[in-house]
Amino acid sequence: MKRGNIMTEAKKLVLTFENDHGKSSLLTLVKFKEPVDAAKVKATIAVIAQSQIFVTKEGFHTYTTPAST
Repeated sequence: MKRGNIMTEAKKLVLTFENDHGKSSLLTLVKFKEPVDAAKVKATIAVIAQSQIFVTKEGFHTYTTPAST
């Protein structure tokens, strides 16, 4: 993000998964509560993977297996 002559970097929380094809798939969050609790993030990653609610238009699951640790 650029403000005048100052460049600032926005914080991001990047969660890494494997998709149905075994390839890396990233879920990037730009708004999240700080400080980040590692145990809560790990539990959330597991819930996202188990829910299988993110699906491509071809019907493949985007976030199948948690890879973030």
